[in-house]
Amino acid sequence: MPIELAQHLVLGAVAYAERLGFSPHPDFEAARGHLGVLTDPCMFRFGRNGRPMYVAGPYDDHRAVIEALRRKLGPGGFAVAA
Repeated sequence: MPIELAQHLVLGAVAYAERLGFSPHPDFEAARGHLGVLTDPCMFRFGRNGRPMYVAGPYDDHRAVIEALRRKLGPGGFAVAA
């Protein structure tokens, strides 16, 4: 993958999550420097149908994530994968 594409995918996803109130894993800081800086607008659109979509991971505290999304976006402001 070209570094420019990785910048758009990874740094774009981090920026999107930060706008929703989520921080990257603490270990991400060690890798951030390898990606450089995203200077152009992100070429990816995140979410589904214009709304954030939460897909629970195996180690997520899904109740805490959903509550944080409700506080930030309201009860209908995001989707949850079944």
